[in-house]
Amino acid sequence: ASTGLPGWALWLVGPAARVDITGEAMLAACAAAGVVLERSRTRKPIATPGALTLPLLLLGVAALCGMIVGRSANASTVDMLNGLRSVLTLALVPFLVVNLIETRRELEWVLGAAVAVVAVKTAFGGLAWVLGAGRVIEGTVLTYYAPLANLLLLAFVLGVLAARLRGAALPRFVLWLAPLALAV
Repeated sequence: ASTGLPGWALWLVGPAARVDITGEAMLAACAAAGVVLERSRTRKPIATPGALTLPLLLLGVAALCGMIVGRSANASTVDMLNGLRSVLTLALVPFLVVNLIETRRELEWVLGAAVAVVAVKTAFGGLAWVLGAGRVIEGTVLTYYAPLANLLLLAFVLGVLAARLRGAALPRFVLWLAPLALAV
């Protein structure tokens, strides 16, 4: 049965590779497709993340080299693709951000939506902890075992800390939410 992949791709991922598409990968793919379509419609060039462009491109090249070396050493295809998914997402997101958020109003909207998501995740995490729902590790309950929720909450807390250290004025709600997000 043909997989429809070119020969070099079959060599890289193996003929029996089964790639599961996650929600995060679909969201990133939709955002990337949206950026490409919008930029081609408006004939604006795709923006790069400035000083981060070269390091991110080097990260992509390193990931590809790692896939080639791993495949040559008969590493597990599933393990390689799972590792590659995280690295490619890390490299893709800065390109998406600079192309999707162009005005201060858009930035404020995105930050407001992020705070709303953090508030909901914090509320659900706190409720899960109170109810004892979650994974029990060493006598305590972990409310978020998945890395994405932990990354979101940590980025929020560090963002609030950085803003306070720079002397930025933040809404009182955000200041109250930060320690709660850290606690869950």
